[in-house]
Amino acid sequence: MTGKLFEVASDAVIQGLCEFQPLVERIIPRMLNCAVERCLVEQAAGATNRFFVPPLPDYSTACQLLSITESYHFIDLPLFITGASVHSNTGMRFGRKQKFDAYPSLYNVDLLAGVRHPMKYLIPPYLVATFLFFQELYPRKFRHPINMDAYYRAMFTELTMYEDHDDAAEEYKQLAVYMKEYSGSNEMFESLWQKHTAEKEALRQKNNSSLHLLTERVRNNKPLYRLAKKVKSYVAPSVPTYAEFSNVESVYDAARLLNASLPTLVQKPTSLHPEPANSSLFLHELRSAQQLRGQRARAG
Repeated sequence: MTGKLFEVASDAVIQGLCEFQPLVERIIPRMLNCAVERCLVEQAAGATNRFFVPPLPDYSTACQLLSITESYHFIDLPLFITGASVHSNTGMRFGRKQKFDAYPSLYNVDLLAGVRHPMKYLIPPYLVATFLFFQELYPRKFRHPINMDAYYRAMFTELTMYEDHDDAAEEYKQLAVYMKEYSGSNEMFESLWQKHTAEKEALRQKNNSSLHLLTERVRNNKPLYRLAKKVKSYVAPSVPTYAEFSNVESVYDAARLLNASLPTLVQKPTSLHPEPANSSLFLHELRSAQQLRGQRARAG
C-alpha cells in the first residue's frame, strides 16, 4: 500500500464502474469497507425508499453514495480484517449455480430485466442491471455509457475462474453466440479463447518445468534442507507481500497476529493530507503501482 490519503472524485469512479475497470472494485465505498455519516445513508434511502437495493446490495450502496457525493476519502492502508467461506458469495467457485438460483428467489422481480444478453450465473449482468437502475435514478451522475465490449469480456473472464470447478461448456457456447450477435462476428470470442488457451498452456508448462527441476534435484541426492530452501525462495520471496497463518482460533487472535505483521508489509503513512484524484488517470496510477509491486514480489 502507498500509505497515502486520496480524495477521489466520485465521477471518476462511476466511469470506472461503467467501464468494468477491475481495480475500481477495490476502492469503491461499499458498506463493508467504509465509514459513512448517517445523514448520507438517510439521504440516499430517501431516493430509493431503502438503502440496500437489489440486485447487488453492496454495489448498490456504493452507487448510492457515489451519486450523492462529489468525492470521498480513500485511505490506501489495510484497515480491517475480512474472511471468506465456501458458503459465502466470496466462495462463488463452490456451488455457484445453486447460490445464484437461491438468491433471485428472495425477490419477486426479474433482477436482470432490461439487461442485454443476461447470463444468470455470472456477476456482470447483475452489475449492468445496477448501473441501468442508477442511470435512471441519477442521470446527471451516472451519465457515462456502459462499456458493452468490457461487459462481454468480463463475463468471459469470470467463466475462466469457474471452469476448473464447474462445467462451463454450455455457458461458453452461449456467450460465444451473444458475442457474435453483439459484434457481428466470431472474432471477439475466438481471440479471447485463443489467449486463454495459450495462458493455460504456458502455466501448465511452467508447472511441469518446476516439477521437473525439483525431481532432478531429488535424484541427484542433494541435501533436503537445500532443496527446501530453494523451494521456499521460489514460493515465498525474501521480501514478503503477504502474511499467512493456519489454525487461528478466533478473529481476535487473527487481529493480534496481523497487528504484529502488517507494519512489515506496508509502507508507513506518508501524508495525512488528501491528494486529489479526479480522473481515470488516478485509477491508472493505482493499477501501475499494483503491477509494479507484483513484479517486485515475483522478482524477489
